[in-house]
Amino acid sequence: MYPSLVALLLTITFSIIDAKGYKSEWLTAESAIGMSVITAVIYSLFLSGLCLTIFLVKLKTIRKSRLMTLLSWFLLPFSCMLMVFIHEIKFKLLYSETFGSDFIYVVLLNLPFVVGLIWTYSVFSKNSFRFSHTPDFDNH
Repeated sequence: MYPSLVALLLTITFSIIDAKGYKSEWLTAESAIGMSVITAVIYSLFLSGLCLTIFLVKLKTIRKSRLMTLLSWFLLPFSCMLMVFIHEIKFKLLYSETFGSDFIYVVLLNLPFVVGLIWTYSVFSKNSFRFSHTPDFDNH
């Protein structure tokens, strides 16, 4: 939830800054800001949905394995982010474009999720390692 809010705030702030002096035949500066905010909301909801695999850690078989825990935490969200970055970079290189404001949007949309996932995993792994020597009370 927090990464989505941070991504939305960063997008709104950058959109306002980026839209200064925006001129187009089809869009006004305000509608361009609105479109970037709608895109940020949809993308954040999508990434948040992909992050739901974190709850697989509740399963005992996943929780026992560090690799499975790591995969359940990072695989889907990071795969999506990686595909978006690869697409952006390939597009820029294919059409010989510069890395401008649209690439900054991609970074601003993904950075809060990367930081949030890494931070929560480090907190989780620190706490689970501390409690890993206690008996397992899941079996009733």
